[in-house]
Order: sequence, then structure tokens, then C-alpha cells
Amino acid sequence: MAPILLIVAAVTLYATIDGLAKLMVQDMDVLQISWARFTFALPLLPFIVGRRWPELLHVQRPVLLIARGLIPIAGGISIVVALGSMPLADATALMFVSPLMLTALAVPLLKERVGLHRWSAVVIGFLGVLVIVRPGGGAMQWAALLPLLTAFLYALYQIATRVLSRTTPPLVSFAYMVIVGTAASTLALPFVWRTPDALGWAMMVASGLLHGLAHYLVTRAFALAPAAILAPFNYAQLIGATAFGYFVFGDLPDHWAIVGALIIVAAGLYVAYRERRLRALAAVPIPQGS
Repeated sequence: MAPILLIVAAVTLYATIDGLAKLMVQDMDVLQISWARFTFALPLLPFIVGRRWPELLHVQRPVLLIARGLIPIAGGISIVVALGSMPLADATALMFVSPLMLTALAVPLLKERVGLHRWSAVVIGFLGVLVIVRPGGGAMQWAALLPLLTAFLYALYQIATRVLSRTTPPLVSFAYMVIVGTAASTLALPFVWRTPDALGWAMMVASGLLHGLAHYLVTRAFALAPAAILAPFNYAQLIGATAFGYFVFGDLPDHWAIVGALIIVAAGLYVAYRERRLRALAAVPIPQGS
């Protein structure tokens, strides 16, 4: 029960972070918002990493760690730009095609085998995207492509995480993400800085602290329970995003967005179910002939 509560708390924080970004993008540059997410997460590192600091200097794949740390910057920028033009819940629903993209990308990048069942779920999930976006129906916006870009980048991030997990502890990977994200976004900061008011500073600090806390909760949850068990609870973020969008912005998804989101969620849940079933079958010992 504890890991499930941790993952639900984490994705609720992610919805809050995106909601804060939607508020801040009215007065700040997207790069400044991205900088705040990483920089104000730095104070949490001593508590999260603890005594494992020496491990940061003795990693086996530093280039991949740095590249992985740059991905959230690009993903964060694309989703913040999108949130300036579309409802929070719609953007969140579109981002949930990421597990389906991960399934597709695992074939060429991780050399995994994906069967007909999971390929079918990927196709159905992308039909859900079309229901939300409705190309040709007057509802298509360029901004709708940006959550899909974020989903694609997050799938790449997950693939890099899988590769690194063979040699690098999760907390070390997390520390690299925060440090690399802070360093890279700081380089661009002088060109985009807009001095915020007191409320703006409060939201920037909150977004960074919540960002660091959410990642830590995810790390703890996955340390306590298998991914196949926790994956379905990631969709609680849709509830948080819808609630934040309604109470803060007065936005509610229309019926097509709800239908599309349900299709995407159903496809994602089926992929998680199939992966869990296949892992269970692989763990069953094969009887030896006598």
C-alpha cells in the first residue's frame, strides 16, 4: 500500500507543478520556469542523496547521465509552451501516450520483443490521441503537438533510465538530472530573465521543491514495488490535472477529450498488464525432463 500512496502523491505533485507552470508562463519565459524547477530542487539533494555523494564521481556512463539530464529541460519547455495555449487536463492526457511510445521505442533501442497484443494497444492509444486532437475538425492546434513531443522525450528518458539502472543507483541518476538541469538552464537564464514579483518567486521556489520531492517519491516507490504494479496509478495525474484546471482556471475537458483520454488510459493499462503477465510467465521455472 505504501508504494502506491507514494506514486499517487508524486503524480499529484506533477499535476500541481504543471498547473503552476501554466500560471507562471503568463509573466515568465519558459526557460526561466525550467530553471526554477531544477535550481530550487537543489536544496533537497543533501537529504535525498545522503552519504552517496562519492558515487557521483565514480559512474560508468557519465555521457549518458548528462544526456539524460538534458532531456527534462527540453520536455519541460515543450509542455510549458503548450500549457500557455491549451487546458491542463488535455495536455496531461496527451502526455500519457509516453508509455505507448516507450513500448514502440524499446524495439529498436533496447532490442525488446513486442507482441501483437502490445502493438495493438499502441495503435489504439494513438487513436485516442486523434480523438483529443481531432485533426481537420477545427480543434487542431499547433500546441497539441507539444505534449506529444514531451511524451516522446519522456519515453527516451525512460529508456536511458533503464540502461543506466544496470550500473547506476537511482538516487545518483536523480542527482545528475538536477545538477545537469540546473547548470544547462542557468547558461540561458541571462537572456530570458524577467524579475518576478513576490508571488512569482513563491511559485518558482514551490515548483522546484515539488519537482525534487516528486522525483524522490517516485524513486522510493519503485524501490519498494515493481513497475508493473505501480504503472496504473500514474494515471492519477489526470485527476489532479483536471481538478487543478477546474478550480484554478475554470477549465473542464470536453466530451471528446474525455473519450480520447479514456482510450489512451485503457491502452496504457493494457500494456502494463501485458508486461506484468509476460514477466510473471518468464519467472516461472521450466520443468526439467527426467
